[in-house]
Amino acid sequence: MTLPPHISNTWLWQQGTLQPCLEGVPLSDRGFRYGQHLFETIAVRHGHTLFVEEHLQRFFQAAERFHFPIDPPCHQELRSFLKTALPSDDGLMRLFITAGDGAPTAPIVAPRLFVFWESINFPTLEKVEQGVALVSLNHPTGNSYWGVKNGNYWEHVCALKDAHRAGAEEGLIFDANGLLISASMANVLVWFQNDAQPELVTPPLSSGARDGVIRHWVQKKYPYLIERDIHRDDLQSAVAIAITNSRLGVLPVTMLDERRLPFFSLALELAQEYLK
Repeated sequence: MTLPPHISNTWLWQQGTLQPCLEGVPLSDRGFRYGQHLFETIAVRHGHTLFVEEHLQRFFQAAERFHFPIDPPCHQELRSFLKTALPSDDGLMRLFITAGDGAPTAPIVAPRLFVFWESINFPTLEKVEQGVALVSLNHPTGNSYWGVKNGNYWEHVCALKDAHRAGAEEGLIFDANGLLISASMANVLVWFQNDAQPELVTPPLSSGARDGVIRHWVQKKYPYLIERDIHRDDLQSAVAIAITNSRLGVLPVTMLDERRLPFFSLALELAQEYLK
């Protein structure tokens, strides 16, 4: 569906169903005031909503972890909505659950759950084959909560801006010990050369990496993917890199810190497999 201007592209869970929402988030909502909200982003490509179950599982688990109560009927209603309300153009279905009204530390008893449709252009095949440049950032210093999809994304945005100022499309985030967490807005896959064949590695979730659906897809597709710590200095011997999220899919990296990666084809092959 292509939404006409007079039709809402936002829905709110109320009175036991998802209804068009024309008013937005109240200023009294803690999700607006303090960034107390959680989100999940789902890609819609060629009329197909991708990885619905995987995204919903992460959304509901995050809500439970941080004590955002969700009405049980909402689970199935949301699942059905995401599988049937299929736009004809490409874009993102974004799920948000806010803390609702109340004091900052008050228990969350009446959260607001929104679904927001955003029409976007995904990276073209030409862009995928061209690849992107990455830069290693010194700030901010990430932590184990870096990958939590919540409303406090100020540092993520600033990091992405710093990467753009440095002439790169994305920037790598490290913790205080110099261990790689992720990119500012994406997970990271790194290939290292060993004696037999290139070794595919990604930072562990315990580092603060996002429990991303595309990351999980890679793990299922390539069971030899290794989760382990990657130090900033280790990246000097990386032979290929890709970044992943629901908007980018799998995007190969051509250069890291102005060093051309020698086995770009490894990342490109993975990206092409995802586009199938």
